[in-house]
Amino acid sequence: MVGDLIAFVGYSGMFWTPLTNIGNFYNAIINATAYLERIFEMMDEKPAVPGDPNIVELPNIKGKVAFKNVAFGYEGEEKVLDNIHCSVHRVKQSLL
Repeated sequence: MVGDLIAFVGYSGMFWTPLTNIGNFYNAIINATAYLERIFEMMDEKPAVPGDPNIVELPNIKGKVAFKNVAFGYEGEEKVLDNIHCSVHRVKQSLL
């Protein structure tokens, strides 16, 4: 009698564990789908450009873009960048 009860509990565990795993897998898929939807919404979103009348569209660049002797600093602070030179050739990407 006790052996039958122990066998029943053991077999019940073997039966319910795969069902629980299937449920957990389904929940993981639903969560991943929701995350992917949010990511795709952000990727499809158009960038917001303020309606500044001074914005000028850049012409088509045919050569390279170069910065020569560039300096930057916060007002009343020491310069963060000083005498920086950089050039980026067409069809190349650079990280500043």
